[in-house]
Amino acid sequence: MFIVQHADNNNNIISYAKPTALQLPYKNISITRNNIDVDIEQVYNFIKNNNTIPAGNTLYWPKNIIEQVVNLKQHYSLLKVEQTLVGVVFCLILPIKVNFNIAKSSNNYNHLIDNDTKLVTDSTSSNNSYSNSNTKLVTDSNIIISGCTSYLCIHPKMRDKKLGMALIRDIIDFGYDNDIFTAYHLLSEPKTKNYTEINMWYRVIDLNEGPKYDHHYRNYNTNKSRQDMNKLRYTIHLKANISILAAKPNNYIDYIKIADKYANNKFVFYPNKVAWQQICQIFKVYLVKHEDEYVGCFMFNYNHMLVRSCNKEFLSTILIFCLGIQPLTLRCAVKQAQINKDIVLYCYEVGTVNRDHLDAINALECKNLAYLERYNQKGKLGFKDINVPLI
Repeated sequence: MFIVQHADNNNNIISYAKPTALQLPYKNISITRNNIDVDIEQVYNFIKNNNTIPAGNTLYWPKNIIEQVVNLKQHYSLLKVEQTLVGVVFCLILPIKVNFNIAKSSNNYNHLIDNDTKLVTDSTSSNNSYSNSNTKLVTDSNIIISGCTSYLCIHPKMRDKKLGMALIRDIIDFGYDNDIFTAYHLLSEPKTKNYTEINMWYRVIDLNEGPKYDHHYRNYNTNKSRQDMNKLRYTIHLKANISILAAKPNNYIDYIKIADKYANNKFVFYPNKVAWQQICQIFKVYLVKHEDEYVGCFMFNYNHMLVRSCNKEFLSTILIFCLGIQPLTLRCAVKQAQINKDIVLYCYEVGTVNRDHLDAINALECKNLAYLERYNQKGKLGFKDINVPLI
């Protein structure tokens, strides 16, 4: 995709030229985009058998999440050689609030941002609250529709044929057709210079099962003192005035208030009711309430992991989003993982979550970094500025 940049005085506005035509490297290869008749079982089995991560394990979405992504008309592309599936990529469409300007025009995803994306409180109200009588919803000019690319997977025997780039180019073409010119992607190693380093952590939830599955956990008992290990054995207790609630579609205004209060708006997930409902259908989303006030939000993404070293499969839990008062919101996420009987909780050191908070829940730092790459977005981001789902 050729990018033409037009900078204002702050050097931060970007516009775009039409991409060149997509050229597939082989004549018998085809790309199918957002096919409503997609074979979910075929896609599920392909990812299960071929999506190998750097540790040598295989990571894949549960079948029900793939079904939700397809049913909610999120973007996905399938790459086939004749009738054989050899590649797949998913791209979730998310509204993101930024503090830099990006050229926009009307597109097929305006229903995710129009009319109800920012709360404006009427100053004439006596109590200055967010009640229906004194709150109106308007469109924020700095909210963009962005793609979040995930599960780019190519068959191992086809990985030296530039087919991954063909799928990426298909996403670019799709973005141009729908005026979605920005995207972000979490990677195990950077591919461009526009990336932010992110520290990954993990917190064993089940001390009996967790150490069996991965080399990450084999020396877990030796990395913490006996006193710290004893702390891990106890369930996290919350005060009586703290509650964890499964998010519902009508909670999007409660989430917006959390985002407005705790995020710095440099790069933050900022949905309207439609986008909020979609994210709640795909992932497990929870709100943290202190007395009568919502003070945090966190999301779980569940992945199946097949561990090659022991040939065992378990359900890994990734805390893809954690915004609010810390370390309270993070503690609530661990509490909910214990309630859900999860085995291991992966965490990211981003946004309102810092190293001290992760130490406080007895998490351990992973050896490898993650890298958040952003496409067609200028402006530097540190890990503290990132408050979006990391999928």
